[in-house]
Amino acid sequence: MFWIKAGFLFGIVVLFGLRFAIAMLPSKSTLVFRTSSGDVHVLSSYDKVLVSQVKGAIEEAFKNREGSR
Repeated sequence: MFWIKAGFLFGIVVLFGLRFAIAMLPSKSTLVFRTSSGDVHVLSSYDKVLVSQVKGAIEEAFKNREGSR
């Protein structure tokens, strides 16, 4: 009976450990352009800072383009 309880407890610990490990995996960030033709996936990366910088650069380019008209 002891081994059944120990095995059950070990299984629970392993399950929580796996859930924690999966939660700690880096998530992929994706930059998407929404156009009238549909969504276009421009950039996917695990580096969230890179995706944010590219997004900011594109927004800045559109802002400068509107100002020059």
